[in-house]
Amino acid sequence: MSEPHIKVGIVMGSASDAPVMRQCAQVLEQLGIGYEMKVCSAHRTPQRAHDFATTAADRGLKVVIAAAGMSAHLAGVMAALTHLPVLGVPMEGKLAGGLDALLSTCNMPKGIPVATMSQGSHGAVNAALFAAAILATSDPALEKRLLDYRAAQTAAIPEDPRRLNHTRLMRAILATRIAGGYCVGATAVPGFHARRSHSALSTTLTLDNAIAPAANIGCITPATASGMSTMLYPNAQPSPM
Repeated sequence: MSEPHIKVGIVMGSASDAPVMRQCAQVLEQLGIGYEMKVCSAHRTPQRAHDFATTAADRGLKVVIAAAGMSAHLAGVMAALTHLPVLGVPMEGKLAGGLDALLSTCNMPKGIPVATMSQGSHGAVNAALFAAAILATSDPALEKRLLDYRAAQTAAIPEDPRRLNHTRLMRAILATRIAGGYCVGATAVPGFHARRSHSALSTTLTLDNAIAPAANIGCITPATASGMSTMLYPNAQPSPM
């Protein structure tokens, strides 16, 4: 499968922000959205930040995601230098848990908007989903993948609180690439046992108390979490964890 065209630019103020922003990148990968990621400090590498923002549209980007902590001016600088939508992700920090970054990102003057997400990893994931929602307005295939993602997210949360391990299933879904569905490697789902059906066309991922990795890897459909079972379809290509 060819690499998706790069439509989202992820910039961060420091390399120390990368572990959090990789979670943003993972969601974009799952949804089949091409992206690029760079360190562009608004204060320490101003020319790099300027060059990134002013060439973003010409390079085919449609959305910019900017993450920074402390005096977090990166998203505002991006928004000042490009007409593209800019999504800000304030990093958590030592001052009131990152309140300085949150206020620096969200409290923009009128005329230069920044859509500010929540702090840290929650904001990183939401920024990817927000970018996907923007792009999906003109991309029916992406719209379907996004709807499937949300449906699977809903299906993975049991109504009965006694049904455990649903968070492990969600982590597996969110940690692997979508290829026509939600690819899940059974080895990435401790507590679940994948069992092949007699039809040889599908596999059922069934809740089990034991860790029993299976060789098969398939695509989860948003169909069903009824009885904590989910139908899988084989031949999906797994991504590295």
